[in-house]
Amino acid sequence: MAILRAERPGRQSGGRHSLAITASHFTTTQYPWVQVTPPSSLGGNTTITAHVWAPAKSNLGAQLFVSDANWSWHMEGYVSLAPGAWTTLTYTIPSGAPTPFRELGIQFLYSSSSGFSGTLYLDAVQ
Repeated sequence: MAILRAERPGRQSGGRHSLAITASHFTTTQYPWVQVTPPSSLGGNTTITAHVWAPAKSNLGAQLFVSDANWSWHMEGYVSLAPGAWTTLTYTIPSGAPTPFRELGIQFLYSSSSGFSGTLYLDAVQ
């Protein structure tokens, strides 16, 4: 099941398109995210996969999350994004999480003393 299909040519982990995410002044005190409304068929015990490309020297982390029917966030923890490469993120939604899910997204973490601005790419969210 494809959850997000981007329509922007550019960097991609497979296929022909990816979604460009323009980051502006990420800091260590912010936890920015992007999200979509997931399909109503998304349920617990489902594994979500996404591919994120981060620029060289970006020093970023990311985590997949879902927001359940009660607006509670479920996530596993941040994964360091490989600078200048694609990183695959996976998350298995807890089987008891109340449905329908309201949001499916990726939250970012910047772990350096200077701010980050640049373009990240998101591809193949399934």
